[in-house]
Amino acid sequence: MKSVGYIEVILGPMFSGKTSYLLNQIVKTGIQSSKVFKPVIDNRYSADHLVSHSKEKVAAINVSTGEDILRKISGVDKDIFIDEIQFFDISIVKVCEKLRNSGHHVRLAGLDKDSAQEFFDTSKELLGVADKIHLLKGNCAACGDLGEHTFCLNTSKKNKIAVGGDEMYECRCDNCI
Repeated sequence: MKSVGYIEVILGPMFSGKTSYLLNQIVKTGIQSSKVFKPVIDNRYSADHLVSHSKEKVAAINVSTGEDILRKISGVDKDIFIDEIQFFDISIVKVCEKLRNSGHHVRLAGLDKDSAQEFFDTSKELLGVADKIHLLKGNCAACGDLGEHTFCLNTSKKNKIAVGGDEMYECRCDNCI
């Protein structure tokens, strides 16, 4: 009998705890039957670890594409963890579906929207195929209320993809955006 997999998506703004949530799931699941991936573009805290803003970390495999992930999976890898999904192109969705259909448990975390409040294509498409969805909020850096927006401190930044941390981004609520 074929094992049933699933896709679990964790989305939210910067500083909402997405990577910490993913790291907690890795600890609960156990690293022995898991593979952890991060996009090669995200080297903010470490080149070869998945690292939260609070500096929790676990070893991760750098990849450029979803196909890279498929090439690095073996039969004993039941749980697949992928961080910063907004940095992948839309083909990551088909890769996740393929993994789920092969019996893998795929957990992904990333930003839902950019600082212009537009959905990232990958995040939007993953919402349509996910079996489980977690929408996280952070604390607004301006007033302390719950925030659901990523706010770019550098108003001259026009790139949809710009890697940065608290020197570039904050979590903000509707009133403070």
